[in-house]
Amino acid sequence: MGNVNGKAYTEVLTILKELNLLNSIPKELVYNMERERDLEWQFEFDKNEALENQRMLRKTAVILSTLYIMYMCDDNDEKSYLKALYEANENEKNTN
Repeated sequence: MGNVNGKAYTEVLTILKELNLLNSIPKELVYNMERERDLEWQFEFDKNEALENQRMLRKTAVILSTLYIMYMCDDNDEKSYLKALYEANENEKNTN
């Protein structure tokens, strides 16, 4: 059984491939996720289902959100809003 990061990398890579977004991420990062992914983890992506309705690990959602902010989001206002939201969530998590 693989670790959570390996499972999440498998899910992230599957989602990015299915959505044709793999080229939006630096090749070195993709290579590292490919190397560290859990080859035994089975993840099914349903193309008929919205991304937010997919069954995925929480870690996968966090990684996808981070990748979106860092590499895919072109709108600076949206990027600033998402970063502030992320920081607020982290601060709330750390105070509880």
